[in-house]
Amino acid sequence: MKTRSVRSASAVLLGVCGLTLFSIAVILLFIMALLAGRGHYHRLLLAKPLRSYAPALISLDAIEQFCEDEFLLTYEQRRLSSASTAYQQCQVTLVGTNSYYPALLGYQLLSGSFFTKQAWDTKSRHAVLNETAAFTLFGSNKIVGKTIKLDGETWLVSGVLRDNDENNLIYIPSINNAQSASVSALIALLAPERGISETYAKNTLKALGVQEAMYMFVNMENMVNLYWEWLFAALKLALCVLFGVFTPAILHRIKVTALVFMDTLKQQYLKDSIAMRRKELLRIIAMTSFLLASLAFCLTLLSQVLAECLYWHSFPWTNEDFRSAILKAAPSLLYHL
Repeated sequence: MKTRSVRSASAVLLGVCGLTLFSIAVILLFIMALLAGRGHYHRLLLAKPLRSYAPALISLDAIEQFCEDEFLLTYEQRRLSSASTAYQQCQVTLVGTNSYYPALLGYQLLSGSFFTKQAWDTKSRHAVLNETAAFTLFGSNKIVGKTIKLDGETWLVSGVLRDNDENNLIYIPSINNAQSASVSALIALLAPERGISETYAKNTLKALGVQEAMYMFVNMENMVNLYWEWLFAALKLALCVLFGVFTPAILHRIKVTALVFMDTLKQQYLKDSIAMRRKELLRIIAMTSFLLASLAFCLTLLSQVLAECLYWHSFPWTNEDFRSAILKAAPSLLYHL
């Protein structure tokens, strides 16, 4: 008797621990799904060289020409620099890119504007500060038209960008970034309604030397949607487990009710038994119908989870870059990869 009591207490404790851990996992998945920032990745396709390959770097002029002929691309080139104003000096990260960068990533300009295609073509020294750098160097985001010195050279501030980055970032035309005159990783904007699907983009990017044999392609919108898919899959499994927990009790209740009806049937005719035990009979029918419907529902949920698992299996999980992308899902994903 004592042994049975100990086993029962252990089972309850394990059940409570399992439920607690599962609840924590669901809450974390929900928080990560909310923070994933779908807006930054809408219709974006990332192309990044695999670590086992070293493809030729793509020239900036080739990228700009490609944007005019095919569809929009953007990228990042980062390097550390020293920035100074009349009142402040600090170390910043210069982000060389093209004029399409904020539009593709969905970043909001707090004041002014991002540098234009014309500014890129003419190598104009136009700088766009992120909100962090603006307040670090000027104490305000109302700084359009002011000047800043980067590595001793004077630049005109054309705008302030909200990129949700706590680091001091300054965006400049990549054509001015002398230390790096080409790029490898790219972000492409998909537009299925105009025929620019993921497959079309992959095939067209071959003109720049971006091929699947040497590059990892990640649909960034699908990537952040994985958080929601994991969350819903966990909830589906939770419903199936919940059904499994309550099934023995429902079966026991059906059995007890059925035995009562059968005892009456032994003593009375079927018609009289049904009349006397109508509530019990209806209860048996209702519980059996509920059990069968719940079983069918759980099998449907399990089949959906299985199909999702097969879909997830198609992602390059063995790639370290992809795993880090899934875990971070940071706005500046191109750089973190």
